[in-house]
Amino acid sequence: MHNRNTYRNHPEDSLSTGLNKNNEGGTTVGSTRGAGGHTSCAAAPVLSSTRTRKHTNEKKRKRRGCFFALLSLVVLLFIVGRMTSTSITNSTTGSDFLSKEKQHKHDDGNINTALQLSQIAKKDLNKTTKPAAAICTKKALFRRIPSSVRRLHYRRVVSAQEILAYIIQKLDNVGAPVTLMFGTLLHEYRNGTGPCFQGNFHDKDLDIAVFAQHIPLVIALADDILKKFQWKLKVKNEKDKILVFTAKGQGAVGRGYQIDIYGLECNTPTKGLLYSPWQNARYAMNALLPFVKYKTIPYDNATHIPNSEQHLQFVHMPYNPKCFLQNLYGDDFMIPRKGRGNSDGVDPKYLYNRPKCGQLLSSAEQKELERQLAFCESV
Repeated sequence: MHNRNTYRNHPEDSLSTGLNKNNEGGTTVGSTRGAGGHTSCAAAPVLSSTRTRKHTNEKKRKRRGCFFALLSLVVLLFIVGRMTSTSITNSTTGSDFLSKEKQHKHDDGNINTALQLSQIAKKDLNKTTKPAAAICTKKALFRRIPSSVRRLHYRRVVSAQEILAYIIQKLDNVGAPVTLMFGTLLHEYRNGTGPCFQGNFHDKDLDIAVFAQHIPLVIALADDILKKFQWKLKVKNEKDKILVFTAKGQGAVGRGYQIDIYGLECNTPTKGLLYSPWQNARYAMNALLPFVKYKTIPYDNATHIPNSEQHLQFVHMPYNPKCFLQNLYGDDFMIPRKGRGNSDGVDPKYLYNRPKCGQLLSSAEQKELERQLAFCESV
């Protein structure tokens, strides 16, 4: 085979194999003629070289054709294989669906937890005006100690959250709600964006409320709380419906972190008001009742979460927390202020109708209101 570069480097050879022009005799292909008109012997190897190149090019075209045919076959086999695999997978999935569905119904431990919790949350959203967020777990509840907080105070705040969950669990056995109140409610309303209620590390207490009828039930838990959490019932005033728990060894009330539990009486002193005897304070009933499910208590992990929304246990909050907080702290209640109390010095007897709190209940909410009123009116 001739090297093509040879022809590029020697123009005289290329002339002998290409179109050669005589002085006046026209064009001849692949040969030269002498003066006598006979074919020159030099033309023979040139013709042979041309045929060799044509033969070589023909072989290359055949090889390329075979290569592309083989490539097409491989691609076709790959496509057929994928289609067959998909068909087998789909048929397997369809045949196994019923058996898997039966197993799903009989084995709660193997239920897809994420789907289960989503369904529960959606059902609970329809039951409460202030819908519950995602299920709270202890992993979601955990927070590292802030640099500005003493370790002892940090532990007490965390422990108080555990006690709150314990009280909610016990009172839930009789259907009694436990709601956030006062400064604790204010902080949660401003900052509570996660799935769990989280106490304020910079506060001095955890404020919650129950119906006055349930104060004795909380008192009955005092011994268990002392054994489980090392917190003592420091103040027990059944007349004024106030309980205070403090960490064991903490000392006097107000020195450290504590849990304040208020008992509320309905339609006292007049119809449409809730009354806190300890503070001699009156609140608009339609701002607080019915207490609504807010966030679940923390669960250990996904396997310990109940299978039904009926078994989930919640911390509650007032029906209309914004209006309630406006009545307590003024229209600027969202602005943090050190030592914030009643913003304009209003007598606690008149912490309502400033502004008035409207209320439009669904049938389910009306039913829940009647259920809760049955608790507090039986005191």
